[in-house]
Amino acid sequence: MEPSVVDPELLEAFIEEALQGLDGALPLVSELGGSEESKARIHDIFHPIHSVKGSAAFFCLMKVKALSHATEDVLDRIRKGALVPDEPLIGLLSGVVLELRSMLHRVKDGKPEVADEASYHALLDQVEKAGQQRVEAALPTEAEGAFLTRLKDRLPQKFHPLVAWVKGVLQGHSPSLPPLMEDTAGRWEADVEAAVLRSGELCRAMGVLAALSEAIPDPQLKEAGEEIARLSHEVNRSLTRLGCTPLKEIGARAGSVAEHVAQETGKSIRVHVEGDEGFLLRSISRYMDEAMTHLVRNAVDHGIETESVRVAEGKSPAGRVVILARRKGERLVVRIEDDGAGINAKRVLEKGRELGLVQENERVLAEDLIFKPGLSTAAEVTELSGRGVGMDIVRRAMEKVGGVVSVDSRKGKGTSVTLEVPLGRNPVKN
Repeated sequence: MEPSVVDPELLEAFIEEALQGLDGALPLVSELGGSEESKARIHDIFHPIHSVKGSAAFFCLMKVKALSHATEDVLDRIRKGALVPDEPLIGLLSGVVLELRSMLHRVKDGKPEVADEASYHALLDQVEKAGQQRVEAALPTEAEGAFLTRLKDRLPQKFHPLVAWVKGVLQGHSPSLPPLMEDTAGRWEADVEAAVLRSGELCRAMGVLAALSEAIPDPQLKEAGEEIARLSHEVNRSLTRLGCTPLKEIGARAGSVAEHVAQETGKSIRVHVEGDEGFLLRSISRYMDEAMTHLVRNAVDHGIETESVRVAEGKSPAGRVVILARRKGERLVVRIEDDGAGINAKRVLEKGRELGLVQENERVLAEDLIFKPGLSTAAEVTELSGRGVGMDIVRRAMEKVGGVVSVDSRKGKGTSVTLEVPLGRNPVKN
C-alpha cells in the first residue's frame, strides 16, 4: 500500500495503540534477568513489539518494521535461553523501545520516521548483531553506573522507568523524549469512559421519569422532563463519540488488514464485513483490535490456500474471510471465519510434543494447544509467521478485558474463531 492511500484515521489508531503497548513494555525491559518470573515478562515485551512490526508494513513504515523485526530476533533468543539478558543487552532493548516510540511520534507529527539516518542504522546494526550472537555493547563507565544507581535510589518507584531512558541517552540511542510516567491521556480516557456510563444511566433514569410525568397532569413538568431528557441524550452521544469506537470501524480495520496480508502473500481473497450499529469503550476496543488483527493474519497467511491449491481441491480460486460483529445483551460477539484448509491437528500436536508442551500420552485438543506461547508450525520465520506468537496474543488480549475466545475448525473446510467481550466498563487486568 502506498503511503498516499493510507487511511489517516487507521494510522492514528495504530500509532496510539502502538505507543501504549511500548509504554507498557519499557519498565518490563529493565526488570529482565535470569529468574523464572523475569523470563515470563518476555511474552509481555514480545507482544507489543510483534504488533508494531506486523502493522508497520501495512502503513509503509519500513524502518519501524525493520527495527522491530530485528528486536523480535533478540527477544526470541532470550525466550529460548540462547541469550542472557545482561545489563548491556537490557540497555540496548530499552534504547530500542524508546527509539520506536520516538519514530512513531515523528510519524504522528507528519515527519519522516527517523531524524538521523546514521544513528538509526547504527542502532539497527547493533540489534541485528545481538540477534545472532551475545551482544558486545560496552558496560557503562563506573561514573555512569554510579550516577544511574543514585538516580534510581532517589526517585520514587513509579519513576524508575526514567532511569532506562537516561541509560539510553548515555549509550547513544538518542531517544527524543522520556516516557510519560503519569499517562495524562490514559487518565482522561478513564474519566470519559466513566462519564459515558453515567450518562447512559442518566438517560435510563430520565426514561423512567418521563413515564411517571405522563401520569401527572402538569404541562410545565412534562415540558421540563422532555427538555432534560433531550439534553441528557445529547450529552450521552457527545461522550460516546469521545470515549468509544464504532463497532463497524473495528470490523473495517480488520478487513483492511486481511486485504493487506493477502497482497503480501500473493493470495486472492474476498472479505465480507458486517457489524451492528453501536459503540465499544476504547479501553476494550484496543484489545479487540489487537486480537482481530492477529486472527485475520492467521486466516489469510495460514488458513487460506493459494489459488492453485484451492482450484485443485474444487474450491473457488479466491478465499473468503468473513468478519461478523453482533451485540448479545451487554456483550459483543465477533466471529472471524475463513474457508481455508483448517487447523492441521496432527501437525499441531506433533509440534507441541516436539517443544515439550504436550506429554506423550497426554490428550490435548489442537484447538487448545494453538494458544500456547511459542508454538508455531511454520517451516521458517518470515515477516508474518514462524515465531509462535499470534493466538497467544489473542488469548491474552481477551483475558485483559474479561473476554473469551473459542475456536472451531474443520479440516479442508476452514476455521471460525469467536471473541466475546463486555460492552460496558470492565477494568483492564494487569
